[in-house]
Amino acid sequence: SVDPSIRCIVLTGAGRAFSAGGDVEFMATSGEDAHGRFLDLAMRLHALIASLRKAPKPVIAAVNGVAAGAGFSMALACDIAVATASARFTLGYQNIGLSPDGGMTFFLARTLGTQRAMEMTLFSKVLSAEQAAAWGLVQQVIPDADFAAQTAALAERLAGGPTRAYARAKELYNRALSQPLETQLEEER
Repeated sequence: SVDPSIRCIVLTGAGRAFSAGGDVEFMATSGEDAHGRFLDLAMRLHALIASLRKAPKPVIAAVNGVAAGAGFSMALACDIAVATASARFTLGYQNIGLSPDGGMTFFLARTLGTQRAMEMTLFSKVLSAEQAAAWGLVQQVIPDADFAAQTAALAERLAGGPTRAYARAKELYNRALSQPLETQLEEER
């Protein structure tokens, strides 16, 4: 995000998934050091999530398949999310006996409210791209065949825009839910 020639960031997956989350098999076979490896992985994930939220450029999550667990968190940390029509979203933590991480509770509670967020968590609900869009988790659903071209066009549009103004708006929105209106009004001047 420090390179001035980069004016928009697109985060997408390789292959059929945006991100299937943490490598559960790796964590399970890490032996005595499993807890330490898990904490290290969580710290790296949390640093990535924070950097996505603070990046001074627009960040697009281009969800090209399954976004599960930490991958879902990464998509929610981006400024906007677009998804293929075949994309799916799930937390999946309860299936492996874990609680959400990667800012999932922060993003879902703010976007969906606590009861719907808890429903997704407790039942490891799987959302289609259309349902994720209806719930405000995705801003646009794109046919799979057009996904790369339409995502590139969106990125080009944002890259051609006022990136300093985008960065300032992002700072303001990141603080908007944690301070009083009067403070927000002062900061908007």
